[in-house]
Amino acid sequence: MNIGIGITTRNRHELFKRCLSNILKNLKYEETRIVAIDDASDVPVIDDRCDIVRHDVRHGVAKSKNDCLR
Repeated sequence: MNIGIGITTRNRHELFKRCLSNILKNLKYEETRIVAIDDASDVPVIDDRCDIVRHDVRHGVAKSKNDCLR
């Protein structure tokens, strides 16, 4: 079974960390891939518990969500 979780964020570091921690705490499948899209935050999101894709310029919610699905 392939499961993926996508998180989009921009300048909400504490909310991102809390969201990711809750996902990992409740995760039932170890092979789940978690991808975070950082939509040009002022300070880049860094976390080694998931794959992070960073946009250098702001793309907006719709494009960031589509990047999560990709």
